[in-house]
Amino acid sequence: MAAVRMTGALGALALVAGLAGAGLTGTGLAAAAGPAAGGECRITWPDGSYSMVPCTTPEPPASGGVVGAPSTPAPTPAAGGECRITWPDGSYSMVPCTTPEPPGGVVWGPGTPAPTGPSVPAPQPTPLPTYPASVSAVFVNGTPTVGRILGCSADTLYAEAVAYSWLRNGQPVATGATYRVSAADAGHRLACRAAASNKDGGGTADSPAVLVARQALRNTQRPTISGAARVGALLKATPGRWAPVAAGHRFVWLRDGKPIARATRGSYRPTAADRGHSLSVRVTASRTGYSPLTAASKAVRVRS
Repeated sequence: MAAVRMTGALGALALVAGLAGAGLTGTGLAAAAGPAAGGECRITWPDGSYSMVPCTTPEPPASGGVVGAPSTPAPTPAAGGECRITWPDGSYSMVPCTTPEPPGGVVWGPGTPAPTGPSVPAPQPTPLPTYPASVSAVFVNGTPTVGRILGCSADTLYAEAVAYSWLRNGQPVATGATYRVSAADAGHRLACRAAASNKDGGGTADSPAVLVARQALRNTQRPTISGAARVGALLKATPGRWAPVAAGHRFVWLRDGKPIARATRGSYRPTAADRGHSLSVRVTASRTGYSPLTAASKAVRVRS
């Protein structure tokens, strides 16, 4: 009798019934594995496919092209879970475990629970690299003369804050982004220091130093000589007027335009050596932060 194979549980039942009616039962029938009542068992066919049948179905004999392996219970997936159906091309689909077996040409494996594993944390963004603040260049802006205001600027990298200070000949004298040049700075060098910082650190740099030029005093009224220009009389010198007002004066008395030895006070008493000669006084005015300036009086002739 030619064996006819049908897929699914219905086909397995029909085949088993046909084989039994044909008298093919007997010593060739392998003993059933004794699965739990009410479950499903698997019958494997020679081409490698298999069918799921109720476990109460008699096992087919080993003859007639049936592989006489004992029936084995189908794995029972967890209720409400997902099972996998493998398709002929090797792909698979995840379906609820209550989904009926697909018909016709599908390699149907027993429902297997969807693979589970430890939860994978969501990827975290890669932290950006951090860098300390730095200063690449510092500049002094403005004209470095007494009374002027200078400004400081800096080129920085990654700075969250920048602090400025001022140096005179390398020594700190003030803080802040601006600085008013004082008379004490005249003739000295000023520089600005910038200190940049952020939460990761910082750095400092100094500007090139600038020389504060001394300003010159201006003589607005020349010195004068008062008194009688004769031997033995007392002559007095007035220093004249200066802008800005001079802080100090130095006097030198001149005979015919040449300095007289030890005559360096604001007054002078002519001697016999001065008779018939011209006397004048030269005044040098000075002030902090300004270059000294000299001016001379008009000459007077000494009589006997």
